[in-house]
Amino acid sequence: MKEAALKSSAMNERQQAHISYFLKRVVYWREQKRDETVARMLAARDADHAHPLRSEEEGSEVFDYLRRLQQQRI
Repeated sequence: MKEAALKSSAMNERQQAHISYFLKRVVYWREQKRDETVARMLAARDADHAHPLRSEEEGSEVFDYLRRLQQQRI
């Protein structure tokens, strides 16, 4: 489901890779028994290191996408 949503978006490959890696790392950090907020912060750090975004605009688009994804889960 998440992968399909990524592929249908208008984001570039770098943004898609960042989001995909972030989602995988959130799962990893949750499995390490991290609090939800801490897991998301660590995953964001990991994604920023592995797949850095090039502009504030790219970052804003990714942040907005992840926020909408989180809201859909609630």
